[in-house]
Formats: sequence, C-alpha cells, structure tokens
Amino acid sequence: MEQPFVSFIVPVYKAEKFLERCMQSIARQKFQEWELIFVDDESPDKSGMICEEWARQDARIKVIHRKNGGQGAARNTGARAAKGEWLMFVDDDDWLDENMYAECAPYLEDDIDILAFGRCDVYERAIRPRYLNAGRTVLSFETADEKRALQINMLNFFSSYKYALNKVLFAVPWGKFIKRSFWLANELAFIEGYGEDRPCMLKAYGCAGKILYLDKCYYNYYIHESTMRKYLNKAYEKYDMSLKYIHEYVRTNLSDSRECIEALYHTDVAYFSYYVLQDYCHRLNPQSYLQRKERFQHDSKRDTFEDSFKKADLSCLPFRRRLLAVLIRSKSFLLMDVMCKVNDIYNKIMYNK
Repeated sequence: MEQPFVSFIVPVYKAEKFLERCMQSIARQKFQEWELIFVDDESPDKSGMICEEWARQDARIKVIHRKNGGQGAARNTGARAAKGEWLMFVDDDDWLDENMYAECAPYLEDDIDILAFGRCDVYERAIRPRYLNAGRTVLSFETADEKRALQINMLNFFSSYKYALNKVLFAVPWGKFIKRSFWLANELAFIEGYGEDRPCMLKAYGCAGKILYLDKCYYNYYIHESTMRKYLNKAYEKYDMSLKYIHEYVRTNLSDSRECIEALYHTDVAYFSYYVLQDYCHRLNPQSYLQRKERFQHDSKRDTFEDSFKKADLSCLPFRRRLLAVLIRSKSFLLMDVMCKVNDIYNKIMYNK
C-alpha cells in the first residue's frame, strides 16, 4: 500500500460490542488512502480477535497488541506506528459521520497543523449536537491571542471568549485531524496515566502554527454507563502526573499571562472535583464515611488546592459544578456526599433518556 493520507488510531479495551460500528464508520469514508491502527491494550474480551479478523480481510488495517497501559499509552503506540500525513484518534465506542473526510478534505492544507470539528453526544434515546454555532462554517485560530484562548480553555473549560468554546471539546484529541509531521516535530505525546488528554492538547495548541475549526458535527461520542465516572481508588495519586505536567507547562510557558494563571486555579478546582466524584464520595467507595472524610480533609490541604479554591472565580461554572466547588471550599463533606449521590441518580436518568 502507498503511504496513507490519514492514519486512524483506535485504542481498544473491552469494546467487542462497539468495534463493528467504529470500524465501519472509518471504512465508509469517501477515500481509500487510509490506514486503521487498532491498539489492543490487553483487552480481556474478544476485541483483539475481532480486530485481527478485520486485518486479515483488509491490508490497510493493522493490529498492535500491547501490555495494558491505559488509553494514553495505547494512543502513543499507535502514533509511533502511523505512516499517514494526518493522524486522527477515535475512541473504540465512538464513530464518524460518513461525510467527515469528504467535507474536511478541502481544508487539510499544508499550513494547517490541526483541524477540529464538532460532535454529537449520543445517548441511549437522544442525540445532542455540540458545536459553536458561530455563524460561520470555518473559524481560524492563528494569532497568538486566538491560540492562547484555546489554551485558556484547556485550563478553564468555562472561560469566556467571543465563542463558547466549552461547547466543543478542544481538550480531547478525538474529533481532530492532527498533522503527523507537526506531532513528531514537537514531540507530542500523551502522559501514560489518568487525565492524559489535557496536557497533550495544551502543549499542541501552544506549538501549532494554524488551527482550523469546522463548525459541523462529524464525530459521534457515545455516552453510556461505561463512560460515566467510575470509582477510582486513590484518584488523587492517579491524576497527579497530569496535574503536575499542566502546572509545570504553565509555569514554564505561560507565566507571563495573568489570564492563564487565573485559569490554572480552575484546573485545580476541576481536578479536585474529579477526586470527590470518583473517589471520596463515589457510591462504590468501600471505606466508611469517617475514613473518606478524613482522606478528603487531608488531601484538600495538599499542593495548591486550598489557595486555588479561594482565588478561582466560581461564578463562571454551571450550577451543579459551582455548588460542588463551594461545598469543597467550605469543607462541607456531608453535603458533598449527599450531592454526589443525587448527582449519580441524575446522570443515570440523563444517560438513559
């Protein structure tokens, strides 16, 4: 096969129910010069075997089996093996609109490093388009201020800008064409731990020369029970590498920006909120109430969290996120615990609408 134009990289783990839809959405794109790299992250189900069967039928499909290391490690493995001019990361339970490539191809020019587009959040009984609705089909981010706005959005998802950037997940690698030469030249990679997306994309937007955004939905993000925040024992430690990378990047590259420093407070707020939702107050946490409360009180005093919760302007957050942040700031563990239980019921209802 000649050098592919696009390398689709799909990390695979416990996805046997979803892989057919994902693979077919790539195969049905209106061009032939692609390769599909499945990275089997030691999946315990039949996912690896399914991928191998497809690879025997189509030479453009490759399968890499690796020891389990998480999604970031699997994406890095796929990116290293890729040969295409452009990279596109796709999660194993998601799928692409059949017109994605045909309508994006005219914009994949030499001076573009990243081309992003909107998505649809797909629930069991509803589909919700997520795009900027900016009044223009194509938006360009190429000045220092425009790219800085994307980086601020990485740090504070609800930061204000002339477009509501939080409608589009700029912080994730999927839903984007990323030029492979740009990826390699800037030594981009995912950290191999939890929270792998944001550090990588924060650096990518800082390095990029020109970024385009196409205001249409071409990526289908499937929201089901497995995508809900699961119980994560010692979440603080597991997200620590991601948060430390972000702090170091801001300190090294963005310390001259007051907006970035203020947005970093929100990064701390968001990460500690993850710890509350996935660990201290998660319904599956086996520890007693007093044990969970003691861990929360101890961890909330570590690093920069107390300072960040005091300095962050919480008014920009949606109601439920703002309420949780206020409860964390006031150390109201009982109310946090109740809120998280109610939030869990709410999410289950929403995801099954």
